[in-house]
Amino acid sequence: MIGQDLRYLIPAALDHVYLNAALIGPTPTSVMSAAIAAEFEWQEVGPGHFPFYVGARVEAQRFQNRLQLLHPGGTVHLSHTHRDALMTVLYGLDLKVGDHIVTTDQEDTILLGGLVEISRRFGLKVLVLKAREGNLSAQLDRVLSPSTRLVAVSHVSPESGWALPVRVLADRLKRWPRARLLVDGSYAWGNIDINIEAEGADFYVLCGHKWLMAPPPAAALWVRKGRLDELLTIVAEEDRETRLRQLEVPTRDALGDRASVAATQAWPRLVGWALCLDYFEEEGFSQHVSYQFNLATALREAVRGMALVEVMDPSDDALMTSLVVLRSRRLRTQTLAERLWSQNIFVHPLSGDRGVRASWASFNTLDDVERLAKSLLTVHAGA
Repeated sequence: MIGQDLRYLIPAALDHVYLNAALIGPTPTSVMSAAIAAEFEWQEVGPGHFPFYVGARVEAQRFQNRLQLLHPGGTVHLSHTHRDALMTVLYGLDLKVGDHIVTTDQEDTILLGGLVEISRRFGLKVLVLKAREGNLSAQLDRVLSPSTRLVAVSHVSPESGWALPVRVLADRLKRWPRARLLVDGSYAWGNIDINIEAEGADFYVLCGHKWLMAPPPAAALWVRKGRLDELLTIVAEEDRETRLRQLEVPTRDALGDRASVAATQAWPRLVGWALCLDYFEEEGFSQHVSYQFNLATALREAVRGMALVEVMDPSDDALMTSLVVLRSRRLRTQTLAERLWSQNIFVHPLSGDRGVRASWASFNTLDDVERLAKSLLTVHAGA
């Protein structure tokens, strides 16, 4: 089920051209119904009823294990939000005054806000690479030093829609044994094909409420094998009992806390996330990625003949994704977005007058491409 067939399950896509899955993907009605039913059961039984509570935790653990099978080579830890997953790493690494963190000028405000927070807290220096100037690997080589502790970048930039060369950056870091690579994959999962282990990330953040359309928030942190002990914010299960005994604190039994599953993890949300994952796995992630990219390509072709609209694509076609940034040569970004909204076309305005972002998902169709192309001409009429 893809395209028009999936569209029938998404109310937001029936009356509108919904092009903002990169922010939040609309959840199919069947998935939301299952999540709501699980929520009713959760409340009727009472979330603190111990047998039900333990059962929900077991199911959460099974879902977590499922993510680990999908992305081998590391352990997966469920998070409440995208920010929680990022901060688990930023606060978890043993950073010291004077350590350097490297990032780019194409990052999400959540990651940038976290970097500002820990740089003030720990006296760190943050160095920023200029992604639009190209050759990130050469730029990285120029700033790497023994003081470099972390490189934190997006796999796909939310600002430009470009895929950043994560694997190349990871290769550069091999010469610096103290440096680690944190990849924010929240704009990549479901948008491009990913192989986390092969990309070379030490830590990778997954987000399920964007292209995967799970009920928000849905996030997880993947930690490469051998890196878990480096995070002070996560205690490995086998190490927990030892540390508790050292503190002379009574240890728990087999039903006790698991470090990787938060005690208040909302099982109803995971019910919805699991169903969305079922759908993507059955259809095939690669098929979704190809379908969405073809829609984005059709839009690029339609816009290239327009005098007043430009597509902000990278010079290297290999960096393109199903995220397309459009900029008007006459209208301010907010004005362009508002005029498209008035025609029931939902795009995302970028700050700094950098254009509007159209993110193509599995429920979009070529009709959406045609409607957006026509609306771009209409909103510029007389501009």
